[in-house]
Amino acid sequence: MRPTIGDRRGIALIMALLLALVVAGMAFGIILMSGRATTITRFQAREAEMQSAADAALEWARDTLNGGGAPLPAAGFDTLENGVAVRDAAGAVIPGYLRWVYSGRSGNVTGQYGVYASTITEIRDDATRRAVVVRRLELNQESFAKFARFDDRTVSTTVFMSGIQVFGPLHTNQTLYVGTGATFHGPVSTAATVDESRGVPIYRQGKKERVPVIPMPTPAELATLRGYAVTGQTVVTGGVLGTTYYTPATRVEFVPVDLNADGDYTDEDEGFIRVYRTGLTTTNALNYVTARFWSTGSDPNAASPNCGDWAGPTGSQTFMPAASHTNATASPHNHSTTSTLANQRASLNSAGRACYLGGDPRLTGGFVAATPAPGNYGSWVAWSGWGAGAPTRIQNGTVHPSFGGGTVGAMANYLWPINRPYNLNFKGVVYVDGSVAVSGVVRGQVTVASTGNIMMADDITYVTSPGSIDDCFASGTVYADALGLLTPQYFMIDNNSVNAPFQVNGAFVKGFDETGDENIHAAVLTLNSVSSEALGTGSLNSEVCAGTNVGRGCLNWVGAVIQGINAPRMQAGSGGNTGWNPQWTFDRCMGRNPPPYFPTTGRYSRNRYYEMDPVDFDVTNWFATNQ
Repeated sequence: MRPTIGDRRGIALIMALLLALVVAGMAFGIILMSGRATTITRFQAREAEMQSAADAALEWARDTLNGGGAPLPAAGFDTLENGVAVRDAAGAVIPGYLRWVYSGRSGNVTGQYGVYASTITEIRDDATRRAVVVRRLELNQESFAKFARFDDRTVSTTVFMSGIQVFGPLHTNQTLYVGTGATFHGPVSTAATVDESRGVPIYRQGKKERVPVIPMPTPAELATLRGYAVTGQTVVTGGVLGTTYYTPATRVEFVPVDLNADGDYTDEDEGFIRVYRTGLTTTNALNYVTARFWSTGSDPNAASPNCGDWAGPTGSQTFMPAASHTNATASPHNHSTTSTLANQRASLNSAGRACYLGGDPRLTGGFVAATPAPGNYGSWVAWSGWGAGAPTRIQNGTVHPSFGGGTVGAMANYLWPINRPYNLNFKGVVYVDGSVAVSGVVRGQVTVASTGNIMMADDITYVTSPGSIDDCFASGTVYADALGLLTPQYFMIDNNSVNAPFQVNGAFVKGFDETGDENIHAAVLTLNSVSSEALGTGSLNSEVCAGTNVGRGCLNWVGAVIQGINAPRMQAGSGGNTGWNPQWTFDRCMGRNPPPYFPTTGRYSRNRYYEMDPVDFDVTNWFATNQ
């Protein structure tokens, strides 16, 4: 039977109702989605506001710390803001938020490896939602070692010009004098102005004038390092004090030793120093300690036991001082107890001529401390921490080739460990009461602080080349080296027979050291000046540096120079170009990994930024855990 029209009307009604429900559901969903999107957008906007408020608080806190006031406590923290209203850049209150800001030391709080702090901020919205944002900014206090050059005071006669290249940051607290021909590869700043009356140099990273003064540390602040050296049994008795005293009775030499026979000197436990000292005050004794020129007529070093040629009765390479050499025209093994000035001159002109610092084993026939120096002018100082004696492992170690190589042997008791494996209480500081001469090859991180002048008696270099380790801390088992030299007096380049040519038979002779140049890897801070001894005297052209004839060769400096006054110090003198030609290179690691307890500027810079979990966050517990 065929269906009737009336039978289909019910189905159409049902379909219409279903369609209406679908459309209504879609509309309702759109309304819900729109509302949720609005809610999400509002929530995201509030979250962004809270994050921005937290970030602004971190920068406000850093600026507050740099603005002066009391330093952060050694333990615990300071509350800089406690539930205060959040304000915008115009100072208007942003409703619905409260802010807490805390600052305190973090990490290693002793300052041995730098001064670190953390600023933490909490941002909370109103009491109904209790949403919280917590952010932390790790800060590090800028070390003076971050500057390639830093001058507290300047003089108008010292000008950066005529081909001078300065790498790394430079700052002066007084007028910076520059001229045509200088290139500054790093940022330049001065608390005064830049005098460009002699021409405009090249500024690769710009210049800033009238920035805040950065105060230098005081002698009292430098003296606080003595306590760390007392703990580490590394206090050294130096020479007489005085800004004009350049013949110290004591020298400190860095000596790395290969202890595990792997052919290198880069292990953590392979860094040592040795200390040579004379108790005499005679001119000859003091001259012997640092190989200074001796006075014998027109030939200053003719009678010096520091200088001579290589010879030996059986053909072995034994060093024979000039004063004991008899006849250079006869057999090289022919020696006697008498000596003539002519024979001494011949010795100093021989192919095997060399000079060494006082007490060097090559002067005394081996790496043996008991061998007396010529004329009993001094001796090596045993380290008080060995007790019954140095371990056999050190006695069997191999000395760095810069010191003649060979087995340590009896010298072991006279090696002072500047590493924690053999000196558990070592704090990274060697402190000298008085003036001191320094030289050698540095393995480890150490700061030498002296109450008197510090004389550079010979090259001071690192086992691992500066900046060769990417992160400036360690690469596998190899650790970056760092040396700081601190003095309230002068840091002086010694004009001795190792560093400079001297006259023999009326003519200047060079070649008494392994190189004609001087090399130094270190960050030096002097409250006086870096200077060269006896400018205006000596040879004008015996050496060559960068294609130019100079008296004493190149001074290749990798590191930092921080000084109280920038005064003429390297070349210029009344006698002409008698000094060294300085070649400055910045050690990029000094800012990140400065020498232990190296003075800081007091200013904090950004290090790392962290988003912190606000759940159960407690600021007291955090600082207690992370200090």
